[in-house]
Parts: sequence; C-alpha cells; structure tokens
Amino acid sequence: MTHDKRILKNEEQIEALKKTVPDWIRNLKRPLTPALSPPFGPLEGIRAVGTGVFVAQPYIGTKLAEFGAEVIHVERPGGETFRRVAPHLTRGLRPHGCDTAEINKNKLSMGLDLKRARGVELLMALWKISDVWMESSMPGTCERTGLPSELAPAVNPSLVIVKVSTYGQFGKQEHLERAGYDAIAQAYGGMMHVTATYGHTGNRSSECQPYDTFKCSDGWVFIAAIGGAIYARMPRFLGLDPNIYSFEACSKDPAAVNSERGRELDRRLREYCAARTCLEVETELNKAQIGCSRVFSAEDQYADEHYAAREMTVPVLDRQSGVPIRVYGVVPKMSLTPGRVWRGAPAVGEDTTDVLSKLLGLSDEEIARLYTENVVHRTEPFTEPRVEPVHP
Repeated sequence: MTHDKRILKNEEQIEALKKTVPDWIRNLKRPLTPALSPPFGPLEGIRAVGTGVFVAQPYIGTKLAEFGAEVIHVERPGGETFRRVAPHLTRGLRPHGCDTAEINKNKLSMGLDLKRARGVELLMALWKISDVWMESSMPGTCERTGLPSELAPAVNPSLVIVKVSTYGQFGKQEHLERAGYDAIAQAYGGMMHVTATYGHTGNRSSECQPYDTFKCSDGWVFIAAIGGAIYARMPRFLGLDPNIYSFEACSKDPAAVNSERGRELDRRLREYCAARTCLEVETELNKAQIGCSRVFSAEDQYADEHYAAREMTVPVLDRQSGVPIRVYGVVPKMSLTPGRVWRGAPAVGEDTTDVLSKLLGLSDEEIARLYTENVVHRTEPFTEPRVEPVHP
C-alpha cells in the first residue's frame, strides 16, 4: 500500500531520511502511557503531540485529552500565539487569553523552539514515542522550516499525522497559499450561507414557521414548532382557530409563511413574547409542548441547574494566570469510559522538564543545558488561586 502522492509527494525519500535519524532517537523506548496525565477514558494509552496554533488543531487535542489521551502541546518561546488573543483573563498575575484557558485544559505544555536544530530533534523524539502528531500550518510551511512531510514517518512509521489547513493539503495552488481562519473556512465551505442565515435572512427560516428568535421584555428566546401535529399546538396556544391558521395555510412553504394568515400568526406570537420575560415564555411554551429556549449567555449557563446537573461547566484553575474559572465539561457522556476534566490550562511550558526527563529519558545535565541554550523554556505554574472566583 502506498500513500496518496497528492498528500505525501516523495514517499521514496522516507528510507533515506531514516538514516538521518539520530541513534538516541532510533533507540528510544516508549514509556508507559499515560506517564504524566491520569489514566481514564476510552483513549487511555494514546499519546498525541500538537504543534499547531489558534483553534482548529488545538481543539482536536482538547477532545483527545478530554477522553484520556496524553496530549503534549508544543509551544514556541513566549507561548503560542493564541495565548495573546483577546479576550483576556486580566484578574490574575499574568494576563492570559480566555480561549486558550478553555482549549488547553487537560493538556501538557512543552516549551520548545523549533527554529533550532536541537528543538527539531526533540520533536522527532516525541514522534518516536507517540501515536499522533497534529499541526496546522499552511501547506509547505513545514518543509520550509526543515520538517518535510516524509520525516515523521521516517522516525515512526506508525505515527498518525493530522494536518489541518483551511483549503486542505492539495488542490489549486493559489488556494493552498491563502491565509485562512475559522470564519474563512465557514465562508468558503458554504456553512456561513446556510447556518442561521437562509441566504442572509437572520435566524428566521423562510420555509416554515415558527422557527426564529423572538424578543421578550428582557432578552430573546428561540421558538420552533414545525410539522403538522406539532405546529397545530401553536395557534391553539395563541387562541387562534387551528383550522383557519393551519399548517397548510401558515407554515408548509414560503407562500404560506408570507400569506396574510402566516404573517398574522407571526405577529401574534411576537406580541405575546414582547409582553413577557424570557423565562415566562420558555416556561409556558414548553408546558404546552412547544419547543422554546432562552438564548443563553455564558452567565446563564453558569447559573442553570440543568447545566450543573450535567456537569456542562466545571471549575478549574488557570495555571498561567492563577485565576479560578469555569470551562466547558465533556461531551458526549459515556457510561463505561467517561471523559473528565482533570486540570485547567497549563502555564507556558509548565511540563517541559517532566517531558524531557520522564518521557525522553534525558539526564538533569542534558536538561539544564537545553534551558541554558534556550532550546526549551518553562514558566512556573500557579497551583493555588491568586484571586477569588467569580463563578465558584
């Protein structure tokens, strides 16, 4: 079996590159996994290394870590770029990006300068003892920085390599060279056109009703009652004749939605909502078995009893800033092999020494030299809160 040459263009180079792998890496024995994180979940025994920045690749690592994989997040000197992107945790002793505080939970942080030859060598050592390598640079970037795609399989033929980029790893060259972010992918992939827009009409569906956000006296709710039997509950709830304001007359297609009766049903529902609070509308409509939810903010989620019962937000300490925060809990819920959140986001390079000594087997003298030469770096974590939590 051979690789798809559009992805791995020079497979024949793998054998030659094997000869360049340093002997100490070639002879490196994989330590028991996990070695630095607790054992749990369906991915227990898997080790993954991530060198990507921003959201896409780091979030893959988040999901792996939530289900028990030992995930090592490699960070450049000063920390990866995402740590400096607003909004920030500013209540602690070291400002820290809120998104990173969420997305780096459960991970180990290794501070490593991949612009140095010795840094690349240490990454190769991590490949040798791992199952997965994840990166998110633009196609061709790794090759330009001394990491050809054929090098990782030369070090570890069984390594699963995950490359995340907006336009993929092959295709029209002009696109492969474009910068990309989440919203760019949504735009080019068509998701932005169909998600909550219906051709840029807002949250409202033009095909049926009610299926939209509705303004209440203190905020917004989303109401959905579509389909014959379920829809019929809506006119009855509003005191309208369900035979006159039927599904066929008001909701079955765009013509019905925009008919005189369709517009009247929408008007009556909006008047009903405007005169009541979100909680009143949500309570009354769900009592009538009509789908309705308040449009929740993060504050609402923290205070909601159902969120709490399902452990959908859990308290952790952000170890870079020293701020106690809440992060999102684990989804999906599993009965025999549940995931868990075992610690908050690490300080920049917090686990570097442990990775070097316990996973790669380097001596104290070798590790000290790496720090002196600025090949690796580490920030002492806050292991106790430095401020009081806003949401205990």
